[in-house]
Amino acid sequence: MVKETNFLKDFTKIVWNVHMDPDEFESRWMQIMEDYGLSTDSWFKDLYSIRKSWIPAFFKDMPMSGLMKTTSRSESINAFFNVYAAFHNNLVIFLQSFDMAIELQRSSHCEEEVKTKSTVPRMVSTRRLESHAAKVYTRNIFFEVQKEITKAVWYCGLEDIEKVDTKRIFTVTHKNKKSEVKTRYKVLVFL
Repeated sequence: MVKETNFLKDFTKIVWNVHMDPDEFESRWMQIMEDYGLSTDSWFKDLYSIRKSWIPAFFKDMPMSGLMKTTSRSESINAFFNVYAAFHNNLVIFLQSFDMAIELQRSSHCEEEVKTKSTVPRMVSTRRLESHAAKVYTRNIFFEVQKEITKAVWYCGLEDIEKVDTKRIFTVTHKNKKSEVKTRYKVLVFL
């Protein structure tokens, strides 16, 4: 049982790791298959053969910033309505519950707007991006964005800038908590 639990943890760690590059994924996949005796398992062979269509390491450089997993979206909506609806409700009760849920959501949004317009959050860096985020996001969303900005300040660094014709190539590093470089990204900017 412990070995199965470790497998799931190890497997999940490589499959959903957005910082891993394809080469690292390949070697870690082979290691897990060997460690757990799954190298000849046909199901895992099939999964591996289509890896480029579902493993984030193979499409991490594709711009998909606005996408949310479909399951996340439907789970969020279901959770919202489950608070106000029950399976035994008739249509009239359901509509009343729906109206109440929408009204509470509107009220919550208004409170957020008032809080955002009447307060100034504490900045944790001197980055212009952080002060800009404070102006364009509601407070709750800003605090989430601020966490990401703080991580970027502590764990990301600019390693190199290369000028080639009409473009610049920035080499950005992502470090772990021990300040060891985990991943290098090349960012191409056309001038």
